[in-house]
Amino acid sequence: MLQFILGFGVGLIISISVSLVIWNQSNSISDVPVKKPLKKIKKHSEMKMVLIVPKNLNANKHEVITKGIYATIGAFKESLIINPNLVKHWQRWGQPKITLKVNDEAELLSIKEVADNENLVNFMVKNVNSSKNDVQILAIGPDCSDDINKVTGHLKLY
Repeated sequence: MLQFILGFGVGLIISISVSLVIWNQSNSISDVPVKKPLKKIKKHSEMKMVLIVPKNLNANKHEVITKGIYATIGAFKESLIINPNLVKHWQRWGQPKITLKVNDEAELLSIKEVADNENLVNFMVKNVNSSKNDVQILAIGPDCSDDINKVTGHLKLY
């Protein structure tokens, strides 16, 4: 049920965000600076985004959903700047999102490092209200499922 609510909420927010971003953009996305080389997309590549949540996260379901939405929007915005073609392809695939779990923050940070090394767009939400500024949730993608699975294929569903 949590995955359904999270997926529905994130999908709704992203749909609204996409509409606003496209509406607010100037004539062309090509004016936006590209940070990483554009990735070639195979025509029939499956696309997805994953959210990774530590098991030891001290948050209720509503907080997890909210932080998941923030992470998803952050990764979406990064992808829109870095490679808008990936975003368009992901949207054609129905914007699939999968929530996975890790044991702790250390494992989450190691997955982020691997994602960075694989040139996968990712966005990490941190707890700014805490004095520790600890990591909460990591979003990876949108990108080709095969590429994301290289990094997250061993993780279990949240």
